[in-house]
Amino acid sequence: MLSGHVVIGQGFTDQQLRGLEDEELLSLFNEVGADSIRQERIARVYLDRGRKQKDTIKMARGYDRLARIFHPEKNIRFADSVIALTKDMDHITYPALGYMIKGCEFNILNDLESTSENFILLYETAKKNNNLTHQVFALDNLIYFKSIWGNKKDALDMQKQRHDIILNQDFLESIVLSSREGIDYDDLYIGYQLVSLQNFAFCYLNLQELDLAKLNIDKGVELLKTYNGEFNNPRSFFSNWFLEASMEIDYYKGDYESSIKKSDSLFKELKGEEKVSTLVNINFFKGLSYKKLNNYSMSMQYLKIADSLVEKNNYTIHPYQHVLYENLLDYYKQNNNIGKQLKYLNKLIQVDSIFIRNYQYFDPNLIKNFETPGLLAEKEILISNLTKKNHNTNLFGWTSVVLFILSLSGLFYYFKRQQLFKKRFELLMEQGSKPVMVLDNVEKKNEISSEVIKEILDQLDVFEQSDEYISQDINLHELAKLFGTNSRYLSRIINLEKEKNFSQYINELRLDYALKELSENPVFRKYTIKAIANECGFNRAEVFSKAFYKKFGIYPSFYLKKLEARKQKS
Repeated sequence: MLSGHVVIGQGFTDQQLRGLEDEELLSLFNEVGADSIRQERIARVYLDRGRKQKDTIKMARGYDRLARIFHPEKNIRFADSVIALTKDMDHITYPALGYMIKGCEFNILNDLESTSENFILLYETAKKNNNLTHQVFALDNLIYFKSIWGNKKDALDMQKQRHDIILNQDFLESIVLSSREGIDYDDLYIGYQLVSLQNFAFCYLNLQELDLAKLNIDKGVELLKTYNGEFNNPRSFFSNWFLEASMEIDYYKGDYESSIKKSDSLFKELKGEEKVSTLVNINFFKGLSYKKLNNYSMSMQYLKIADSLVEKNNYTIHPYQHVLYENLLDYYKQNNNIGKQLKYLNKLIQVDSIFIRNYQYFDPNLIKNFETPGLLAEKEILISNLTKKNHNTNLFGWTSVVLFILSLSGLFYYFKRQQLFKKRFELLMEQGSKPVMVLDNVEKKNEISSEVIKEILDQLDVFEQSDEYISQDINLHELAKLFGTNSRYLSRIINLEKEKNFSQYINELRLDYALKELSENPVFRKYTIKAIANECGFNRAEVFSKAFYKKFGIYPSFYLKKLEARKQKS
């Protein structure tokens, strides 16, 4: 409760809010942090008060709070308001805080150039106004980006500069001035020291000076014993980071078994936390380590998991992770899977374009030996191989279209159908792919043991996750042989557990794959319907189109057209 006015867990009116003092409003804003609707109401009451009082700093604080609770684009606009209000002022907090917010929000949008430009402006403004904590925050981010994308020695020099700042007595005083009452300043300062050791380890790791990286990790682990983590990053954040860096060092030093053990330990320490960058790294280094130990099947298993995490979370990989796609491309070359080769060639081309753009900003001298032209040439050959399988034009289809346009009754039908397709398209975009129940529930027979059923279902899960169904060579007999069972058992289990026959099961997997790739992969949308059909495992475009229509209610050509229009509009 604040001054007897408002109980945090209950609703409150704008009149009650207006009755609170300035600091009470700001404290209440922090306390209802999980409720953005209430936060907005509080921030707007505070902002209106600042406008009425013509208090520029109070208005900046109001916009500052609004810039923390919406999506990145809207937060950036509020941060611009903070900067516009205070850009000509000599203030310890503003407009620097506006640049800080913009840097963080552009980072969420994966706009590295805008992120870095705003952190540079933050640093310059903070230095001008002698705000040491803001300088350190800006340097932490610039050191990270410079270590990855720029001159790594320059990043190390920046870290040394950052370390000198926190060792200065003035920095300790600035912590006290900029922190809330009741904070353990000693513990907070240990947090800054831990970040410094983290930065040193990261810089040395990127320079491949592994012994120095390990030295700073060991110092960090020792210092962590004195850290409570009550007012800064929690202890687990640092301990997991040091363990992750140690896992990488072991791999680079050739101690692959130790790297695998540490990856397993790190996974347990996450305790189900969805920390994407760490999960990608765990599976990435585990996969590479198994490859070095000549366990190729385990290697591919973990590299595929890393790839699926990247794809699912739209995660931008770092330059050292480029080898992830190279390994998967080599794997599918050995298996003569043209569709998968094309997929990973596209991914390599996409990451190369990101790398070139980021390198151009940070250090143009680093742009060399990119394989994009060669990758594009290889891609064209693969596309050609996919499309030439179905070379004959469907003359009947073209004739039907001409007659359809010439016929008045056909024209009316066309417009009615288009309206129906539009509704189905919007429904499809809203709901996504839904499994189709095509068979009545069948009572399970005792002819197949539960152990066999479980074993085959597990193998089907792996089969689905690895997208092996897009191979045109897949049939019931070959899949049963691959699973080490007989085709009757496999067919029966698919009937019972998947509630569809084998052909329906395979085709629905392929259709869901097509829908996903068309929605998420801009390169895939440039293919012809024939090429898309072949990519998804159908041997004829007509079969693919009819199956797509049967499942989703519209033809793939219509879906593709509408999807492209929507993407261009957005």
